[in-house]
Amino acid sequence: MTSSQDDDDQISASLLAANRLLQKYCNSQNDSFLLCKVEDDNPKACHQQALALSKCAASVFQKISKNCGSEFNTYARCLEQGNFDLNQCRYPKGDSEKIFYACAEAKNLYP
Repeated sequence: MTSSQDDDDQISASLLAANRLLQKYCNSQNDSFLLCKVEDDNPKACHQQALALSKCAASVFQKISKNCGSEFNTYARCLEQGNFDLNQCRYPKGDSEKIFYACAEAKNLYP
């Protein structure tokens, strides 16, 4: 596997691991961006919506890192090593998904 592929897999695993929190925090920004993309094929037309979505996602990852970084990294690593199969990261194989989301809930990361 190439370094670029490794990086892509790490990013994909992180996005999948943070999916629920990204949906909670960034749903309106995501909807706005997707609606813009449907209405206009010009990539420049949706720059502001893309920027707002990126800022929101970055904010979510900062909160995760500050509050539940270790639990999140374990969960994301599990997803990456398990070919993104969520069942590989659930009971009885360590339940890293549950541990991460329990941390997120305990630290009030849900809006």
